[in-house]
Amino acid sequence: MAPVSAVGIKRSAPSDHDEQRGIWCKGASSHQAHQSTFKGKQVADPEDHGGDKANYRKRRRCLAININEVPHNEDDDLDNPLHVGAPAAGGRCSQPPHWLLSLVNKKQAQENEIIELAEQRLRWATEDLMEEMELKKMRLENEKMRLENYRLLVQVKHKELELNLARSKRI
Repeated sequence: MAPVSAVGIKRSAPSDHDEQRGIWCKGASSHQAHQSTFKGKQVADPEDHGGDKANYRKRRRCLAININEVPHNEDDDLDNPLHVGAPAAGGRCSQPPHWLLSLVNKKQAQENEIIELAEQRLRWATEDLMEEMELKKMRLENEKMRLENYRLLVQVKHKELELNLARSKRI
């Protein structure tokens, strides 16, 4: 049987390390991961070296993210960016990634800022409208006083004409 490296690749020639196995080896338990097959090769046990089950557990804990996988929102919660569907049977709900929470917080902050700016514009529009109404009221009062002055001027001139007519009749 030919020696095999730690990743399961068949080596062509034994090295000095292989000959002094008892010196460098930590004991029989460190070599339990290797199995012998009937083809003459030694193959590493996939469970001990991060095989499919270990990778599945990593993906389950969101340590490895498949960027091609699209989350399917089947219920009416489409506005919630944190909702990516129900957990698998027997699985637990994991926390959403930090970057997603950060984006949600930034979006919420921007929406709050948009609302505050809209409220500020509304206050300014209200103040402008009140000032405009006040100015219009002052213009109307000014026009009313101008007309009153004109009426009084006409009344004075009318009285002067009456007095002039009364004087001319006396003479």
